[in-house]
Amino acid sequence: MIATVTDYDVWHENDVNIETVIQMPMKNEDAVRKIIKEAIPRISLDRNCVCSNALAGSIVTASDKIPVETKRKLKDLIGKYYNEYLKQWQMNNSEKRGL
Repeated sequence: MIATVTDYDVWHENDVNIETVIQMPMKNEDAVRKIIKEAIPRISLDRNCVCSNALAGSIVTASDKIPVETKRKLKDLIGKYYNEYLKQWQMNNSEKRGL
């Protein structure tokens, strides 16, 4: 979790103008992007913990009902679950049809 200051004008001792208030979220966004860019390469891809599959079973929408653009946007987060979901769905439907 990353927390940033959003109400700069409330706690600042001197008067601030609107430009200063607007600049704060923009500076925060730049700082958060930098932190994320530096942190991601440090995350190990080798995981033996339950967190590596934390979203397994959480996608209840049929894969064919999820818009392609949504799948593209979320590919890095949930892409690995599409194939697992599709295999399970096909297996369940095959059993129902007696195949």
